[in-house]
Amino acid sequence: CRQRSHAYFAWIGAGWYPDVTQFEHDVRVAGLSEKVRFTGAVLKPADYLAAADVFVLTSREDPYPLVCLEAAAVAKPIVCFAGAGGMPEFVEEDCGFVVPYLDIMAMAERVVLLLDSLECRITMGVAARRKVTQRHDISRAAPRIMEIIERTIVAGEGETY
Repeated sequence: CRQRSHAYFAWIGAGWYPDVTQFEHDVRVAGLSEKVRFTGAVLKPADYLAAADVFVLTSREDPYPLVCLEAAAVAKPIVCFAGAGGMPEFVEEDCGFVVPYLDIMAMAERVVLLLDSLECRITMGVAARRKVTQRHDISRAAPRIMEIIERTIVAGEGETY
């Protein structure tokens, strides 16, 4: 916010944060109440994602969050932490940035880079949408899941439990 006065942040959904009240308090104390909005539960989170320029996954641990795939589906670049779950495997080098674990400054620098470069946002957002379609579309994922189930059943035949 200090580097880009036009930056605003939305925390979409009710979330699982153990003490949202404390987090909201911290935002007020930091003087960021006008810059950070807590939406609470919303009926159409995709509308918020579509309105955003960048999706930032601040989770310290999240196996493979669906919300990142939802952001990718509306062509948003993603910034996430390394070592915080599976999202770096999706982001890779082409649809956002993976920054060192809990390196808030690196995360902020990548967000600023994306805010400053429309071309970068578009290129990475398009790559994210393409990747989510290629890897996670139900018409492609369902046959792969079925194949794994069938292999597991065949491998388990003859075993007694």
